[in-house]
Amino acid sequence: MNFPKGNKLNQGVPEEIESSAKILEEHMKKVDYKFFVKSYILIMGLLTLTIFCFIFFARLAMFLIP
Repeated sequence: MNFPKGNKLNQGVPEEIESSAKILEEHMKKVDYKFFVKSYILIMGLLTLTIFCFIFFARLAMFLIP
């Protein structure tokens, strides 16, 4: 696609943004995504377990104390 000469897309990416993108890309390669996924699943599981335990004990209390 041919852009007009005054178009900013035709001028390229500024140096500051390009260097920041390279630094960000290097940091993203170092991140352990499996740890984050396991942590997320663990937190969601504990939250779900807590909610169901609360419901269970509330119903148990209503059953035992008429």
